[in-house]
Amino acid sequence: SLNWRIQIAADSLIDEYEPSAVLKNYYPGGLVGHDREGCPVWILPLGDLDIKGLFYSVKKTEIVRYTVRMLELSEEDMKRKSEQKKYKLPIPNSTYHKYIVHLDEV
Repeated sequence: SLNWRIQIAADSLIDEYEPSAVLKNYYPGGLVGHDREGCPVWILPLGDLDIKGLFYSVKKTEIVRYTVRMLELSEEDMKRKSEQKKYKLPIPNSTYHKYIVHLDEV
């Protein structure tokens, strides 16, 4: 909801939030490129995630803020791609994200 976005300061995460070194180094996956339409493609190898280690190292709110920051960066990237003529998005002004989730050993 909008209140939740305000509560975690989602609109300022890209410019004002600096993720901890733990999240930068150990949070799995990320943006790997774009499909033919210019939509972001993410790989999330959750099967390789040491969730206990991550929660012992950073607060839950930090993980949420980092995840939302990545999604905000993806949205920003998508808007830039939609302005380029070579990419034709399925629905104007919409965003599509594609996720490849690796769940081995979960």
